[in-house]
Amino acid sequence: MSNCIYYRDRPGLTFVQSEHIIPAGIGGRHTLPKGYVSDQFNHDISKLELGFMRESVIAIGRQMVGPGKRGSVKPADVTRSKVMLVSQPGPPESFFLGYLALGTAVALPQVRIDQSTGNKEWTLPATVPAAEADGWLLNLLAGASGLKPSYISSDRLGIQEAIIGFDDRLYIARHPGSSFGLSAQLIEDLRAAVGQSSAPYAAKNQPISFSQAAVVADDFYRVTAKIALNTLALLKGKAFVLDAAFDTLRRYITTGGQNPGVVLIPKAQRYPQFPLHAHHLIFGVSAGKLACNVCFYNQFTVNVILSNQFTAVFDPAVYLCDWRQKTEGWPVRH
Repeated sequence: MSNCIYYRDRPGLTFVQSEHIIPAGIGGRHTLPKGYVSDQFNHDISKLELGFMRESVIAIGRQMVGPGKRGSVKPADVTRSKVMLVSQPGPPESFFLGYLALGTAVALPQVRIDQSTGNKEWTLPATVPAAEADGWLLNLLAGASGLKPSYISSDRLGIQEAIIGFDDRLYIARHPGSSFGLSAQLIEDLRAAVGQSSAPYAAKNQPISFSQAAVVADDFYRVTAKIALNTLALLKGKAFVLDAAFDTLRRYITTGGQNPGVVLIPKAQRYPQFPLHAHHLIFGVSAGKLACNVCFYNQFTVNVILSNQFTAVFDPAVYLCDWRQKTEGWPVRH
């Protein structure tokens, strides 16, 4: 019977799927040998990895520089942020609903409404020809009644202001004190206003600002610790990481609980000896502790205590994932 490096000898384990050493979503290419990580652990950890990719500092890195889906660097596969309220400095300051992709803010098709004056101003992609704008807008409105809105609350908007954005979902940005919503009557009013609306919006090359929260919590720390233990297993072998010295970290990765020493180093810094935006892991022993510095995008560093009681001989090692060049491995071994 094969042991899993995370679930050890739990009954009923299977070993069909491959486990990426570094998640494919941030450009990892290499996998551990079959028989190291069970399908059951792969399934369970995938729930945490979703939060790791979408909610943590990793999400911001992916939206700014990539990679996209399954580590792809193709423009069609870029990772985009959640839809948010984006501002363009003035005067006067203006706002639009959009998302971030490769560091660029992309505006949704949308209508800005001033309830105090009844003014309605449309924003359309610059690629929509003016002659087709009315039909394009009417098609958006035809599907709007069947969509449940997602609300984005911001006190940067006036109490009488609202922005309705159209994507695969419907988004409404409004002031926290506003109860503005999309009704059948409003849709009819918008349809009637299409022929009287302002000219379609064309994107402008000017500064933008946005606000996005990054969650650094157990999901982030447990997935980062898993990356460190995966890489250690590649370096030293399966039997090495099955040792009881790693049980505390193993338990934290698999079930959570008290954090045994996985900490984000608050001050981001760049490491000039490594490629721009690459990920790297540095292993070493100090004062009886085996530790790993996991650095994402050559900027965000997490210190992982792999074992608090480590007495074996251990040579320092560095593992590098340069996802832009599709290279991964041990560039420096001492």
